[in-house]
Amino acid sequence: MKNKIIVLACVIIFLFVLCTIIISIYKHPTDFLIYYNKSLETLSFCAVITSVIFVIYQAEIFVKDYKSKREREEFDTSYKMAKYYADNIIPNLACIEFIFPYINKKIDKNFYNNADKFKDFTAIEAKKIFGEDIIERYQKEINNLPEECILSFEAFSTGKTTLEIEKEWKSYNFTPEDKMTFLKEKRFIIMNKITYVINNIEYFAMYFCSGLAIPENVYMSLHQTYIHCIIGCYLFICNQNRNIGHEFYTHTISLYLKWKDESTKRDKKRIQDLEKITQREQPKRRRQ
Repeated sequence: MKNKIIVLACVIIFLFVLCTIIISIYKHPTDFLIYYNKSLETLSFCAVITSVIFVIYQAEIFVKDYKSKREREEFDTSYKMAKYYADNIIPNLACIEFIFPYINKKIDKNFYNNADKFKDFTAIEAKKIFGEDIIERYQKEINNLPEECILSFEAFSTGKTTLEIEKEWKSYNFTPEDKMTFLKEKRFIIMNKITYVINNIEYFAMYFCSGLAIPENVYMSLHQTYIHCIIGCYLFICNQNRNIGHEFYTHTISLYLKWKDESTKRDKKRIQDLEKITQREQPKRRRQ
């Protein structure tokens, strides 16, 4: 409605100016320019102003249209990335759950109680939280991942039971040396798989951190599994980020911090709301 009114006003102004000029020429056909010199200057000035207003109006329409189109694209991309998360990341989170909780708790029983301190995801930060030798301890645990963890991972990957896999491995009749080599290869495969999953997470997070998708659109559905996963992968990422200025998984970290902060705020608000409800209910109970 607003657009139609502006266009109609411009048309009316144009017709008015045109009619005025035609009438003036009709009255003074020979000395039109001399007789109406000042009036023409005024009309010319008004025409320029009208043109400027019309250009500004067109620019405003273009910007609004661009913003609307961009918002639609961001909205669509957000849900495409939610589908990507559901199809490519969630099914593989279990492989992380088989490995990192075991390592994290073995390194420090209170590992998950320190999650609020995870900000930079660098080796320097990890050393401040868990001690100077944390990276060495992490690498040692990864390189000596127990057979039970490997069996669980293998069961997840193949769809077999751990008993079936154990029976299969025994049929190979390994020598002690062969068994060590075999398990070493399995550890290598496990870490490659975990790296692949975390790289997919980085790809997912990149869309939200670069403005191509809106994180708020998918926050409620995905934030819990995302936050839990990144906390579990803390030492893995810190081990990668040993050199300042050459950090990996920066988008993964940024989205984690954003969603962790949002989650903390919402939790605090829920607690405050519950406290208010409790305070209202207490006087009622006393009266009863």
